[in-house]
Amino acid sequence: MCCECGCYECYDACCDRCCCGCVSPDTRETIFYCAICLLLVAAVVLLAVLLAAYGFIRHVSVTVESASLTRFNLSSPPAVTALAYNLSLTLAIRNKNWAMSIKNTKDLEAGYSFDGQRFERVKLAGEGEKHPAGKTRVYHLDSGNENAYVALGNAGVAEFKKESATGVFEVEVAVSGEVRYQAHYTKCKLAATCPLKLQLAPPGTPAVVFQKVKCKLAAADKNCYCSCGSGWKDGLIVFGIIFGALLLAMLVAAFGFVLQPSFVVDDASLTRFNLSAATSSIAYNLTLKLVVHNRNWAMAVKNTKQMDAEYKFDGQVFERIQLAGKGDKVGPGKTVVHRLSSGSESALVPTLGNAGAVEYRKESAKGTFEVEVAIAGEVRYTARFTKCKIEASCPLKLQLAPPGTTAVAFQKVKCKLTKPEKNC
Repeated sequence: MCCECGCYECYDACCDRCCCGCVSPDTRETIFYCAICLLLVAAVVLLAVLLAAYGFIRHVSVTVESASLTRFNLSSPPAVTALAYNLSLTLAIRNKNWAMSIKNTKDLEAGYSFDGQRFERVKLAGEGEKHPAGKTRVYHLDSGNENAYVALGNAGVAEFKKESATGVFEVEVAVSGEVRYQAHYTKCKLAATCPLKLQLAPPGTPAVVFQKVKCKLAAADKNCYCSCGSGWKDGLIVFGIIFGALLLAMLVAAFGFVLQPSFVVDDASLTRFNLSAATSSIAYNLTLKLVVHNRNWAMAVKNTKQMDAEYKFDGQVFERIQLAGKGDKVGPGKTVVHRLSSGSESALVPTLGNAGAVEYRKESAKGTFEVEVAIAGEVRYTARFTKCKIEASCPLKLQLAPPGTTAVAFQKVKCKLTKPEKNC
């Protein structure tokens, strides 16, 4: 069952059921690795896109595109000071986020100040209004007053007289509000100041050329901060995220998942298989080709114990052969072929018993013997400290072919691995 084996084993079993062996094991493995790599790349790209889209807040840009001041007079009654003014300006606010819209959680306003004292406040947008991603909102503001109260004091009056003599007035436009960015729960204050130098141009006089002013944003609150203030910085950050995520994905794909080696009996021939019931021994000659493949593309497999192959008949061992010694390695993605040729005149099988003798006679009558090749060892994978047991069973059906007879075609057998231990 799939729940009792690894991901690749489930995939392989599914191929066996659905493809009827039409796809070779090597091709299956290539398809499996390609699918895993594509899934990892797709996941990384999706993560990078979502992170670039919603992970970083880019605050709005505010600019004063044009402005004109046609009247700016100060009245100084005994108790209060007031301004008579006419001011027109075009204010542009751009949402620099390409995926996130902005919603006002409070009214968005623009305040006019002279010498640090506010004399007018204009509503730009109401609470609940949204600013779509990547869009620019343009506000054309025309305002004036015959008697706008302003607490200038003596210092402010002196500054007004000074600027009035030059005909150029320094008026500050302050944009303020509170917003929330899409996919974020934090409410962020929006504050920008636009210092304007406006030359007085009464009606009937030539129009004054205005130089566009980029407003300065106030420092963002905690959780609303964004270090990506310019395009190249954004690109660098996103590139770093994608590169880091890809590197992490590659390291996880390379060293995070262990695939046990595969064992395949590629060829086998049995030229003698005689049982002596009196001595409980088998006289045999068996030749086979065992292919061991390290399916990990980045991790080598090192034997921490000797790896052996045991030959069994009716569940009883009659021979044991060393495949690889302690310390031997199989490189990443490499294949090692073991050509084993063994025989004995009297291989003892003391535990075969009567049941084994009966099974031998039964199979001898058919001329086909069921011999199991059991592989056992202990290995350690690159970048891992855990020692992992390796056990595989290769059930062979071998037709007896004594010397001088026609060679018998052998069907390649893929050995079945036991379920790996925890952390292996």
